Amino acid sequence: MDTLKVALVGSGHIAAVKHLPAIAALAPRARAVAVVDIDREQAGTLAGRFQIQGVYTDLEEMLSKERPDVVDICTPPKTHAPIAVQCIQAGAHVLLEKPMCQTETECDQVMAAAKEHRRKVCIAHSDLFYPSFYKARKMLERGDIGKFRGMRIHLSTPVTYITSKPDHWAHKLPGGVFGESGPHVVYLTLPFINPIREVQIIGRKVLEEHPWSSYEDYRLNLIGDEATSSVSMIYDTKQWSGQIDLWGEDGTLRVDMESQALIHTRREELKLIPVGLSSLGEAAQILMSGLGTGFEMMTRRYTQTHQALLGAFVDAIVGDTESPVPGEQGKETIRVMNMITQQL
Repeated sequence: MDTLKVALVGSGHIAAVKHLPAIAALAPRARAVAVVDIDREQAGTLAGRFQIQGVYTDLEEMLSKERPDVVDICTPPKTHAPIAVQCIQAGAHVLLEKPMCQTETECDQVMAAAKEHRRKVCIAHSDLFYPSFYKARKMLERGDIGKFRGMRIHLSTPVTYITSKPDHWAHKLPGGVFGESGPHVVYLTLPFINPIREVQIIGRKVLEEHPWSSYEDYRLNLIGDEATSSVSMIYDTKQWSGQIDLWGEDGTLRVDMESQALIHTRREELKLIPVGLSSLGEAAQILMSGLGTGFEMMTRRYTQTHQALLGAFVDAIVGDTESPVPGEQGKETIRVMNMITQQL
């Protein structure tokens, strides 16, 4: 199989810590050939770290000289649609960091170009590729917890990641920092509740010392025909945290996004011995998950979510199969995000 040539547009944090390491890990199936950014010095520094020869400030020049098979777009959302369309018209498949675009119309423009030029589009809904989340989806589909009744998502992002940075582009998005990381909770909900018919949201301003930040505490409900996803997202602590609970008639699944623990519980009665046995079972599941994840990380066998996503996209391109996260999923996420930000 020929190695796919990948060009990266945007040389910021997400490109440096997620996308380029993922591309490097896919060798020899794919390799990065160029980095494009209006800040040539930053692009050159990043390219040097990953031994990438091509450094450009002009997208058209890069597309003409490098003729990449795939363009990985890691720029602010307002630029996604025009960059993606230009790359598709030049013959490249495109991977778009979330959110796909800012409006449904822009999503349609990208998908129309992809259809016309027979190129594939993939949206970087990376959290779908956590092993624990994937296993939980399969367990629910098998009926391991009975009929699905609802879910809860909690995400905590440290203040220093975005909130404390007055010049970060996320503060200019509708809804503030929620516009940057809110897509995560929407696309994690959609495999279970689709379509989302109604949204309810409360945004609270907690940190007055950061006046550029719209809110640091968000609570919302994503409401479908038969179930609701209740979400808390906080940006006012020093902590990273991510948990998902899935409730069924016959049990509960809890996913820890950091440790990759997946805990399956059943508590049909609150008597002392059954609760004690259930607690021991939960502890055993946490221990085994922790040992497994720790071993994989220590031996560098752990597959990062962006690597899994990019690997699946490479497979789709080579095998001419459906994108792992097609544009339609990105557009549906944007539809729900716009419902939320209109309320905010």
